[in-house]
Amino acid sequence: MKKRILLLAFITHFGYLYAQNYENRPAPDDAPRKLRHMASLSLVAAIPQGLFRDLNNHVGFGLRGNVTTAVRHFPIQIGFDGGYITQQTARREFKNGNATFQDRYKVKANSNVVSLGFTARFDPFAHQRHLPVQPFIDGTVGTNAFFSSVETAYYDNGEWNSKNTNTKPRWAYMYGGSVGVGIPVGKQMRIEVKGSYYFGDRTKYKTDPVIDALGTVEFTEKKSETTMLIPQIGLNWLW
Repeated sequence: MKKRILLLAFITHFGYLYAQNYENRPAPDDAPRKLRHMASLSLVAAIPQGLFRDLNNHVGFGLRGNVTTAVRHFPIQIGFDGGYITQQTARREFKNGNATFQDRYKVKANSNVVSLGFTARFDPFAHQRHLPVQPFIDGTVGTNAFFSSVETAYYDNGEWNSKNTNTKPRWAYMYGGSVGVGIPVGKQMRIEVKGSYYFGDRTKYKTDPVIDALGTVEFTEKKSETTMLIPQIGLNWLW
């Protein structure tokens, strides 16, 4: 117990000294001296892991972003993280041979994931704009919502009209981390490349959409943990 107390005291003292040094260190002339906020938007691929991959081996694609603000005296940003991924898509078009195309319609079915969470970033080199590569790490905790959607589009009077229906989402707790680098491309912008690994709780989800000859859509319901590996590339703004 005594050793643990001494170790905790050492870490606390080191953190205090680092915070003072970080707050007072000079920044390059071409850099913003105090970065208070960040925002990122990235293209992502979601690769299922473990049992999730065994039951649903489909790579999803989508967008992910976050907005964070600085913690005083420390190179840490905290804020919100979110994303939208489509794992699977099925499409089918129907024509009844009518010259006016009044009976022409399309059906599209998707399996989707929406992510919402809190994130924290340790980014000690973000203010050093002269560095060509600026490594960082993220930690995220939140939830994933799995749902399916069906879009039906009708061709009528020379234009397409559509309607969408969504199933009730199934929620799954998730947590994980990311390792990445920022590559400055301006005074307040970086290219951001990172890899994230998110452990996902067990839940039900709909997959493998099938559209029959009548335009009816059916999904297969499965249940498993929902862990995903998510590589990302995008832009990071700092101000």
